Amino acid sequence: MKMYTDKSTGLIFVAVLLLLVGSGRAQEECFTDPSSDACSTFEVSQDQVTQSLDAICKEESLGVSQSGWPTGCSMAAACKTVSQTDSMCDPLSLLLTTCSEIDSNQECTKYQRLCSDGTNVPACKESSVIEGIPSVDTIYQATINMCNAMPDMVGCETCKDVPKDSTELVIRQQCPNPLQSISTVCLGMWMTGCEIWVDFCKVTAEESAFSSLCTGKPSPSAADMGDMENTNTASSNDSCISDPTQASCADYIMPESIVQEDLENLCISMPNMVGCSFRTACINGTAEGDWCSPFSLLGTICEEMSSMRDCSNYNSLCFSPGSVVAQCSTEKPIPSAPSTEEATNTVISLCSDHGMVGCEKCTSISNCPHPLDSLSEICLGMPYMAGCSKFFTMCTSTGDDFSQLCGTGEEQGLPPMRMWLHTGIRDIVLIKEWVPTNGGYYFGTLVACFFGAVLVQWLKAFRIQQELTWASKRPILPCRNIACGGRLEDQKSDDERDPIGAGNSSGEGCGGSSSKDTTETTGQRVKNFGVRAFDELFGWCKFTKAQFKRNIVRSAFSGIVVFLDYMLMLIVMTFNIGIIVAVVFGYMVGALLMGHIGEKAGSITSGGATAAVDPAAEVDVRFMEPPSCCGSTGIL
Repeated sequence: MKMYTDKSTGLIFVAVLLLLVGSGRAQEECFTDPSSDACSTFEVSQDQVTQSLDAICKEESLGVSQSGWPTGCSMAAACKTVSQTDSMCDPLSLLLTTCSEIDSNQECTKYQRLCSDGTNVPACKESSVIEGIPSVDTIYQATINMCNAMPDMVGCETCKDVPKDSTELVIRQQCPNPLQSISTVCLGMWMTGCEIWVDFCKVTAEESAFSSLCTGKPSPSAADMGDMENTNTASSNDSCISDPTQASCADYIMPESIVQEDLENLCISMPNMVGCSFRTACINGTAEGDWCSPFSLLGTICEEMSSMRDCSNYNSLCFSPGSVVAQCSTEKPIPSAPSTEEATNTVISLCSDHGMVGCEKCTSISNCPHPLDSLSEICLGMPYMAGCSKFFTMCTSTGDDFSQLCGTGEEQGLPPMRMWLHTGIRDIVLIKEWVPTNGGYYFGTLVACFFGAVLVQWLKAFRIQQELTWASKRPILPCRNIACGGRLEDQKSDDERDPIGAGNSSGEGCGGSSSKDTTETTGQRVKNFGVRAFDELFGWCKFTKAQFKRNIVRSAFSGIVVFLDYMLMLIVMTFNIGIIVAVVFGYMVGALLMGHIGEKAGSITSGGATAAVDPAAEVDVRFMEPPSCCGSTGIL
């Protein structure tokens, strides 16, 4: 009996094995020739298809488990987030849709052959390529075009442009999921290019798996749908948003929660918008007043960007023909506010002509995070530049509500650069932190400018006095003493016996002759000619150690005096009459008190010789040499 049982078990095992082998051969035959009659009973394994789809969409090089290239891969990822099974979430349909964008792939070739024309495989007759789905290349290009035009939009950070010669791998790394990126961009702001996204949403409109890509919200459950229906049947006032022409809507006020939510969403999507800069100023407390009303701020944004999704409530309420809602006229958009595009282009235009404070914050259309702030900084610095007129018209219209942006507060903003003679207190003196803001500060500035000019005059006078002191201590010129019978070596000081760059002395005087034979060979004449030529060209740079020390002092004095002179010149270029008078008066007082330095009336005694000096003839003597032994005064 036992032997019979073992034999039966063996037969069953062999039968199962043969069945599996036969099934495997049938499967292989169907993947090779799906038109075979035997394939009419062939069942495609859903798990196997899913694994193949995951293998195609997986991008290990991108560091992610699921890639958005092609579009079918993004759809496959969306299908994994829902519990119910939609028709478009059929793995085989998604695989075939994905493979329709791939030129060559082993898995794709396998399933495309299985579901080719004339196939008898039942699953292939039920599944096919999803028609109307935009290609990933089309979606990617549309996203890049929109983000290049407005790079600060939410969603653009996930899809960045790359150089034209970039590889496909680099492109996918910078934009791993184009469908998700264009969905985020277009949900935040409608603009040219979103038509492709709309095409996708129309094709998948009946599929709840893709609702998050088309509405920004997950697919609602049946209970949620019921709640939404109950919510929509609200009071008659809520219907004013959809129909503001009703007489009962005259006193309608849009709920604060709706206004704030719309504002928040708009400024998250486009933080560089002018209206968002106004809102930031109001939130930070640097602006206050009626124009900080959230409804006015919302109107300012929606007047410029009416196509944005979060402007739909405001557009319906205030832009609908025949609207009777009084709030639209009592809380109007900020008057004469420049659009974001106008502000950006104005800043770039002004900065292309002049490098001004504020230009570093807005260098191009794609790098201008807060164009209104940059425009404010530029126009407050140079208010009479072309392009600032609309900005100041807006400031005039809003009064003191935006004091920091418009510079209407007492100490707000930098004063303008007025390049003509003017009076007043507020001017930039050398550095942007030195701006007198009141009478005491301004008086202190005048005093500093006055004594700065006096200091310069004193330094110049001190330099002259020091030159006279050095001249009075200078020894009698050696050559002149030799002519009067003196000896050269006796008259030289220690530091003058070793002049820098002079070389060794030949023992000759300035004009004396040597006791050596004066007959010169041709080589000596050439050598002596070279020495004389060198002396003629570079003899001026020979100086003694004492002269070098004095030149160090002269150099330091020159640097300090020139620096102070230029600083005073720049201060005068504020064109402020009070500051100009203070500087000029300081120079005058300095000359009055120290202008006589350099005049040496009486006599000069040096080196044992005395010479009479005529006060009328010697004025402002800067460089002197001591008198010669013959009694004449040497003035260099």
